[in-house]
Amino acid sequence: MIDFKKCPSCGQQVSPAATYCSYCGKSLEEETGWSGLLFKAVLVALIAALIYGLFFAGVDEWRKNVAPEAADAIAKLRQAVSSLADEYLSDKPQSEAPPAKPEATASVPAPQPSPPPTGPGPSAKPRAVVGGKYTTRSGHLASLRKDWFLEARRFSAANDQEKINKMVAAKQVVKLKADLPVVLQETGEKGDWVKLKIEGKDTVFYTSPAAIGLNP
Repeated sequence: MIDFKKCPSCGQQVSPAATYCSYCGKSLEEETGWSGLLFKAVLVALIAALIYGLFFAGVDEWRKNVAPEAADAIAKLRQAVSSLADEYLSDKPQSEAPPAKPEATASVPAPQPSPPPTGPGPSAKPRAVVGGKYTTRSGHLASLRKDWFLEARRFSAANDQEKINKMVAAKQVVKLKADLPVVLQETGEKGDWVKLKIEGKDTVFYTSPAAIGLNP
């Protein structure tokens, strides 16, 4: 005996294989609409869970392996800058400055003009010599990173003291102290920076040629 199914709209008995009611034309697939929607919802949920798992598995892997190494490298760089600023490149306290010599009260004869040079004389500042030994002059900006120094140099040229102070506060750049023995390792092509190594130390930093009395 054929097991007919009932049309949910008109109540007539129709063939179990029919997809539409032959009496009222109503779709018979709506009978199982909820199950179809449930199946689709479950399928979408499974796909979403798979994508979520793959994505966050990668994020967790990055957090476990890459992020700690990056954070450790940044911390080491900050510590190196802080150590450099505290030990070598910070300004000397005012108490260490030698007392000013009193001005002479005795009159001195006016200097006589020097004769004009007969040939090309030496320049006011010597040229940079890689491998040469120099001593630093106080007050010049310096940094462990060339890009930090060049950025501070641009701020200095624009007389933007506020931005320079922020870089000093963040220990990205510091001010040189005087009479620090250094060795010149490299000079910029435009003469806007020099790379110096502190004698007897592994510390290398960047500053301007004028910081060691050189021409650009």
